[in-house]
Amino acid sequence: MSPYLKGGRDTAKLTNRARYIATRPGVEVLRGEHSGQPATKKQQAYIQRLLRDFPGAEELLEYEDYQNAPTQGHANAFIRQVQEDFAEPMSRMENYLD
Repeated sequence: MSPYLKGGRDTAKLTNRARYIATRPGVEVLRGEHSGQPATKKQQAYIQRLLRDFPGAEELLEYEDYQNAPTQGHANAFIRQVQEDFAEPMSRMENYLD
């Protein structure tokens, strides 16, 4: 869920709308030119928070890639995979909805 969209009772509807906008036909996916640079402090902090809240995330292959080379690209891939794999538990945690 985007931090720019506030949930409330329409959280699922907004989530689906944001997902559709991001994946609809004709969307041009920009490949990050910064993906080879070191992970940002915010990415590192968010990954630590994810690992603390979801211990099973350490077993993901994306986390192994991130540990071997902590770049922005690997951090993004790991964060995206955790959000996909742990979507249901995240939806129940108030601090991940905002």
